[in-house]
Amino acid sequence: MENTWQIAADGDRLVRMVAAEGSENHAGKEGGFPLILADVDLVTGRAGDPFAQFTEYNGVISENQVLCLADGVVYAAAGRGEYGTGFQAGQTWSLFAVDISTGKRLWSAPLPARPQGSYRLYFLSAGVVDDHLVALQETNDGKVRAVVRDRRTGVVRWERPLDGVAPDRVRLPLAMDARNLYLGAGPLRALRLSDGDRVWDAAAQRPGRTYGPPSVKGGVVYAVEKGTGLVAFDSGDGRAQWQEKGDTGAGADLSAAPVIGTDYAYSKRSSALWAIDLSSHAPAHSYKTTGVRFIPHVQAGLTVSLGGKFVAAYPLK
Repeated sequence: MENTWQIAADGDRLVRMVAAEGSENHAGKEGGFPLILADVDLVTGRAGDPFAQFTEYNGVISENQVLCLADGVVYAAAGRGEYGTGFQAGQTWSLFAVDISTGKRLWSAPLPARPQGSYRLYFLSAGVVDDHLVALQETNDGKVRAVVRDRRTGVVRWERPLDGVAPDRVRLPLAMDARNLYLGAGPLRALRLSDGDRVWDAAAQRPGRTYGPPSVKGGVVYAVEKGTGLVAFDSGDGRAQWQEKGDTGAGADLSAAPVIGTDYAYSKRSSALWAIDLSSHAPAHSYKTTGVRFIPHVQAGLTVSLGGKFVAAYPLK
Protein backbone atom coordinates (compact mmCIF):
# COMPACT_ATOMS: atom_id res chain seq x y z
CA MET A 1 0.00 0.00 0.00
CA GLU A 2 1.32 3.44 -0.92
CA ASN A 3 1.95 6.06 1.75
CA THR A 4 -0.06 9.27 1.89
CA TRP A 5 3.05 11.28 0.98
CA GLN A 6 3.31 9.29 -2.26
CA ILE A 7 0.03 10.71 -3.62
CA ALA A 8 -0.75 14.20 -4.95
CA ALA A 9 -3.64 15.89 -6.74
CA ASP A 10 -4.22 19.18 -8.52
CA GLY A 11 -8.03 19.22 -8.49
CA ASP A 12 -8.38 17.56 -11.91
CA ARG A 13 -6.15 14.50 -11.63
CA LEU A 14 -4.43 12.38 -9.02
CA VAL A 15 -0.98 10.77 -9.33
CA ARG A 16 0.67 8.24 -7.08
CA MET A 17 3.71 6.02 -6.76
CA VAL A 18 2.64 2.43 -7.36
CA ALA A 19 4.19 -0.48 -5.50
CA ALA A 20 5.77 -2.92 -7.96
CA GLU A 21 4.55 -6.51 -7.98
CA GLY A 22 6.58 -8.56 -5.50
CA SER A 23 7.83 -5.56 -3.54
CA GLU A 24 5.62 -6.19 -0.53
CA ASN A 25 8.40 -8.21 1.16
CA HIS A 26 10.64 -5.11 1.01
CA ALA A 27 13.52 -7.12 -0.47
CA GLY A 28 14.48 -3.95 -2.29
CA LYS A 29 17.95 -3.93 -3.69
CA GLU A 30 19.30 -1.21 -5.92
CA GLY A 31 17.59 -1.58 -9.29
CA GLY A 32 15.44 -4.42 -7.94
CA PHE A 33 12.11 -2.58 -8.07
CA PRO A 34 11.58 0.44 -10.32
CA LEU A 35 9.98 3.66 -9.21
CA ILE A 36 6.54 3.66 -10.86
CA LEU A 37 4.24 6.66 -11.36
CA ALA A 38 0.62 6.26 -12.45
CA ASP A 39 -2.59 8.23 -12.75
CA VAL A 40 -5.51 7.24 -10.50
CA ASP A 41 -9.07 6.97 -11.75
CA LEU A 42 -10.98 9.53 -9.68
CA VAL A 43 -14.19 7.48 -9.91
CA THR A 44 -12.91 4.01 -9.01
CA GLY A 45 -9.71 4.91 -7.14
CA ARG A 46 -7.74 2.39 -9.19
CA ALA A 47 -4.29 3.14 -10.56
CA GLY A 48 -4.11 3.23 -14.34
CA ASP A 49 -1.25 2.02 -16.46
CA PRO A 50 2.06 3.58 -15.39
CA PHE A 51 3.09 6.66 -17.33
CA ALA A 52 6.68 6.55 -16.03
CA GLN A 53 9.10 3.95 -14.66
CA PHE A 54 12.63 4.66 -13.49
CA THR A 55 14.94 1.74 -12.76
CA GLU A 56 17.70 3.95 -11.37
CA TYR A 57 15.53 4.74 -8.32
CA ASN A 58 14.48 2.11 -5.80
CA GLY A 59 10.69 2.21 -5.85
CA VAL A 60 10.32 0.28 -2.59
CA ILE A 61 12.00 2.92 -0.39
CA SER A 62 9.30 4.19 1.96
CA GLU A 63 10.64 7.75 2.07
CA ASN A 64 10.11 8.38 -1.66
CA GLN A 65 7.71 11.30 -2.08
CA VAL A 66 5.33 12.87 -4.58
CA LEU A 67 5.49 16.59 -3.79
CA CYS A 68 2.83 18.04 -6.06
CA LEU A 69 1.64 18.23 -9.66
CA ALA A 70 0.74 21.16 -11.87
CA ASP A 71 0.14 21.73 -15.58
CA GLY A 72 0.81 18.13 -16.52
CA VAL A 73 4.07 17.81 -14.57
CA VAL A 74 4.62 15.80 -11.38
CA TYR A 75 7.40 16.70 -8.95
CA ALA A 76 8.88 13.91 -6.84
CA ALA A 77 11.82 12.93 -4.64
CA ALA A 78 13.32 9.44 -4.72
CA GLY A 79 16.35 7.51 -3.59
CA ARG A 80 18.90 5.18 -5.11
CA GLY A 81 20.33 2.32 -3.06
CA GLU A 82 19.11 -0.45 -0.81
CA TYR A 83 15.90 -0.40 1.18
CA GLY A 84 16.20 -0.15 4.96
CA THR A 85 14.32 1.03 8.01
CA GLY A 86 14.43 4.77 7.54
CA PHE A 87 17.03 6.53 5.42
CA GLN A 88 20.27 4.65 4.77
CA ALA A 89 23.78 6.08 4.66
CA GLY A 90 24.46 4.48 1.26
CA GLN A 91 21.44 6.00 -0.45
CA THR A 92 21.60 9.00 -2.79
CA TRP A 93 18.55 11.20 -3.32
CA SER A 94 17.18 13.46 -6.04
CA LEU A 95 14.31 15.85 -6.67
CA PHE A 96 12.97 15.59 -10.21
CA ALA A 97 10.15 16.58 -12.55
CA VAL A 98 8.28 14.24 -14.93
CA ASP A 99 6.07 15.14 -17.89
CA ILE A 100 2.92 13.06 -17.36
CA SER A 101 2.03 12.97 -21.07
CA THR A 102 5.38 11.53 -22.19
CA GLY A 103 6.74 9.93 -18.99
CA LYS A 104 10.05 11.69 -19.57
CA ARG A 105 12.07 13.26 -16.80
CA LEU A 106 12.46 16.98 -17.43
CA TRP A 107 15.18 17.65 -14.87
CA SER A 108 16.80 16.23 -11.76
CA ALA A 109 18.58 17.91 -8.85
CA PRO A 110 20.54 16.26 -6.01
CA LEU A 111 19.34 16.39 -2.40
CA PRO A 112 21.61 16.31 0.68
CA ALA A 113 22.15 12.98 2.44
CA ARG A 114 19.90 12.05 5.36
CA PRO A 115 21.32 10.58 8.62
CA GLN A 116 21.26 6.80 8.97
CA GLY A 117 17.88 5.63 10.29
CA SER A 118 16.15 9.02 10.03
CA TYR A 119 12.42 8.91 9.28
CA ARG A 120 11.98 12.62 8.57
CA LEU A 121 10.91 13.24 4.97
CA TYR A 122 12.70 15.87 2.90
CA PHE A 123 9.62 17.92 2.01
CA LEU A 124 6.88 19.19 4.32
CA SER A 125 4.76 20.89 1.65
CA ALA A 126 5.13 22.12 -1.91
CA GLY A 127 3.24 23.85 -4.67
CA VAL A 128 3.62 25.60 -8.01
CA VAL A 129 2.73 29.17 -8.91
CA ASP A 130 3.69 30.64 -12.29
CA ASP A 131 7.23 29.37 -12.97
CA HIS A 132 8.10 28.81 -9.30
CA LEU A 133 8.27 25.43 -7.55
CA VAL A 134 7.89 26.45 -3.90
CA ALA A 135 8.70 24.02 -1.10
CA LEU A 136 9.21 23.89 2.64
CA GLN A 137 12.08 21.51 3.28
CA GLU A 138 13.17 19.99 6.59
CA THR A 139 16.91 19.98 7.23
CA ASN A 140 18.88 17.30 9.07
CA ASP A 141 18.89 19.39 12.26
CA GLY A 142 15.07 19.60 12.31
CA LYS A 143 14.80 23.17 11.00
CA VAL A 144 12.61 24.39 8.14
CA ARG A 145 13.83 26.16 5.01
CA ALA A 146 11.80 27.77 2.23
CA VAL A 147 13.31 26.71 -1.10
CA VAL A 148 12.10 28.16 -4.41
CA ARG A 149 13.23 26.63 -7.70
CA ASP A 150 12.67 27.40 -11.34
CA ARG A 151 9.98 24.85 -12.16
CA ARG A 152 11.36 24.43 -15.70
CA THR A 153 14.96 23.61 -14.76
CA GLY A 154 15.03 22.75 -11.05
CA VAL A 155 17.64 25.43 -10.38
CA VAL A 156 17.33 26.98 -6.92
CA ARG A 157 16.40 30.65 -7.19
CA TRP A 158 16.63 31.30 -3.47
CA GLU A 159 16.34 29.60 -0.10
CA ARG A 160 16.22 30.85 3.45
CA PRO A 161 15.69 29.46 6.97
CA LEU A 162 12.34 29.98 8.66
CA ASP A 163 13.11 30.78 12.27
CA GLY A 164 10.55 29.79 14.87
CA VAL A 165 8.67 27.35 12.61
CA ALA A 166 8.22 23.76 13.81
CA PRO A 167 8.26 21.20 10.96
CA ASP A 168 5.11 19.35 12.00
CA ARG A 169 3.05 22.56 12.00
CA VAL A 170 3.59 23.32 8.30
CA ARG A 171 2.57 20.01 6.71
CA LEU A 172 -0.25 21.89 5.00
CA PRO A 173 -0.99 23.36 1.56
CA LEU A 174 1.03 26.52 1.00
CA ALA A 175 -0.58 29.96 1.10
CA MET A 176 0.78 31.89 -1.88
CA ASP A 177 -0.21 34.04 -4.81
CA ALA A 178 1.64 35.38 -7.84
CA ARG A 179 3.68 37.75 -5.66
CA ASN A 180 4.34 36.24 -2.26
CA LEU A 181 4.58 33.18 -0.03
CA TYR A 182 2.67 33.71 3.25
CA LEU A 183 3.88 31.90 6.36
CA GLY A 184 2.35 31.53 9.80
CA ALA A 185 2.59 28.74 12.40
CA GLY A 186 4.30 31.26 14.67
CA PRO A 187 5.05 34.72 13.28
CA LEU A 188 3.01 35.82 10.26
CA ARG A 189 5.05 37.11 7.33
CA ALA A 190 5.20 37.44 3.56
CA LEU A 191 8.23 36.49 1.46
CA ARG A 192 8.55 37.74 -2.11
CA LEU A 193 8.58 34.79 -4.51
CA SER A 194 11.03 36.38 -6.91
CA ASP A 195 13.91 36.74 -4.45
CA GLY A 196 12.84 35.59 -0.95
CA ASP A 197 13.05 39.04 0.61
CA ARG A 198 10.65 39.71 3.47
CA VAL A 199 7.87 41.96 2.19
CA TRP A 200 6.13 42.41 5.53
CA ASP A 201 5.84 40.96 9.01
CA ALA A 202 2.68 41.28 11.11
CA ALA A 203 4.87 41.97 14.15
CA ALA A 204 5.43 45.50 12.86
CA GLN A 205 1.82 46.36 13.75
CA ARG A 206 0.96 43.61 16.20
CA PRO A 207 4.13 42.79 18.15
CA GLY A 208 4.31 39.63 20.21
CA ARG A 209 1.37 37.96 18.47
CA THR A 210 1.32 34.30 17.38
CA TYR A 211 -0.57 32.97 14.36
CA GLY A 212 -1.78 29.73 12.87
CA PRO A 213 -1.23 28.78 9.21
CA PRO A 214 -2.68 31.42 6.85
CA SER A 215 -4.93 31.35 3.79
CA VAL A 216 -4.94 33.93 0.99
CA LYS A 217 -7.77 34.95 -1.31
CA GLY A 218 -8.52 38.08 -3.33
CA GLY A 219 -5.57 40.10 -2.06
CA VAL A 220 -6.31 39.35 1.60
CA VAL A 221 -4.37 37.08 3.96
CA TYR A 222 -6.43 35.44 6.72
CA ALA A 223 -4.94 33.85 9.84
CA VAL A 224 -6.04 32.96 13.34
CA GLU A 225 -4.30 35.11 15.93
CA LYS A 226 -3.83 33.53 19.35
CA GLY A 227 -6.30 34.98 21.85
CA THR A 228 -8.10 37.04 19.19
CA GLY A 229 -9.49 34.83 16.46
CA LEU A 230 -9.52 35.53 12.75
CA VAL A 231 -7.57 38.56 11.50
CA ALA A 232 -7.43 39.80 7.89
CA PHE A 233 -4.35 41.49 6.42
CA ASP A 234 -3.68 43.25 3.15
CA SER A 235 -1.51 40.85 1.15
CA GLY A 236 0.56 43.67 -0.34
CA ASP A 237 1.68 45.63 2.72
CA GLY A 238 0.55 43.47 5.67
CA ARG A 239 -1.72 46.09 7.21
CA ALA A 240 -4.45 44.61 9.40
CA GLN A 241 -7.83 45.29 7.78
CA TRP A 242 -10.08 43.84 10.47
CA GLN A 243 -10.23 41.35 13.30
CA GLU A 244 -12.97 39.05 14.46
CA LYS A 245 -15.56 40.56 16.78
CA GLY A 246 -16.70 39.02 20.04
CA ASP A 247 -14.92 36.61 22.33
CA THR A 248 -15.43 33.23 20.64
CA GLY A 249 -12.13 33.68 18.81
CA ALA A 250 -10.15 33.46 22.03
CA GLY A 251 -10.26 29.68 21.79
CA ALA A 252 -9.62 29.43 18.05
CA ASP A 253 -7.44 26.53 16.90
CA LEU A 254 -4.01 27.64 15.68
CA SER A 255 -3.27 24.35 13.94
CA ALA A 256 -5.94 24.62 11.21
CA ALA A 257 -5.78 27.12 8.35
CA PRO A 258 -9.04 29.03 7.83
CA VAL A 259 -11.16 28.21 4.79
CA ILE A 260 -12.36 31.28 2.89
CA GLY A 261 -15.64 31.36 1.03
CA THR A 262 -17.52 34.23 -0.62
CA ASP A 263 -19.55 35.33 2.42
CA TYR A 264 -17.90 33.48 5.30
CA ALA A 265 -14.53 32.36 6.60
CA TYR A 266 -14.51 29.03 8.44
CA SER A 267 -12.34 28.59 11.53
CA LYS A 268 -11.99 25.66 13.94
CA ARG A 269 -12.38 26.18 17.68
CA SER A 270 -12.90 23.44 20.23
CA SER A 271 -15.27 20.86 18.68
CA ALA A 272 -16.94 23.31 16.28
CA LEU A 273 -16.25 24.85 12.90
CA TRP A 274 -17.35 28.47 13.10
CA ALA A 275 -18.49 30.58 10.15
CA ILE A 276 -17.23 34.17 10.46
CA ASP A 277 -19.22 36.69 8.43
CA LEU A 278 -16.83 38.51 6.08
CA SER A 279 -19.03 41.63 6.13
CA SER A 280 -19.80 42.03 9.84
CA HIS A 281 -16.61 40.19 11.01
CA ALA A 282 -18.68 38.46 13.67
CA PRO A 283 -19.30 34.73 14.21
CA ALA A 284 -22.55 33.78 12.50
CA HIS A 285 -23.11 30.06 13.09
CA SER A 286 -21.21 26.84 13.74
CA TYR A 287 -21.10 23.13 12.93
CA LYS A 288 -20.03 20.32 15.24
CA THR A 289 -16.86 18.65 13.98
CA THR A 290 -14.18 16.15 14.92
CA GLY A 291 -11.99 17.36 12.04
CA VAL A 292 -8.50 18.75 12.44
CA ARG A 293 -7.91 19.93 8.86
CA PHE A 294 -10.30 21.68 6.50
CA ILE A 295 -10.03 21.94 2.72
CA PRO A 296 -12.21 23.98 0.34
CA HIS A 297 -13.91 22.19 -2.55
CA VAL A 298 -14.95 25.28 -4.46
CA GLN A 299 -16.72 23.55 -7.36
CA ALA A 300 -18.94 21.56 -4.98
CA GLY A 301 -19.45 24.47 -2.60
CA LEU A 302 -18.17 22.42 0.33
CA THR A 303 -15.65 22.58 3.15
CA VAL A 304 -14.18 19.08 3.51
CA SER A 305 -13.17 18.07 7.02
CA LEU A 306 -10.42 15.51 7.65
CA GLY A 307 -9.36 13.91 10.92
CA GLY A 308 -11.12 12.54 13.93
CA LYS A 309 -13.42 9.58 13.28
CA PHE A 310 -15.03 10.80 10.07
CA VAL A 311 -14.54 12.54 6.76
CA ALA A 312 -17.28 15.14 6.64
CA ALA A 313 -18.39 18.05 4.48
CA TYR A 314 -19.91 21.38 5.47
CA PRO A 315 -21.22 24.30 3.39
CA LEU A 316 -18.77 26.69 1.75
CA LYS A 317 -20.61 29.97 1.21
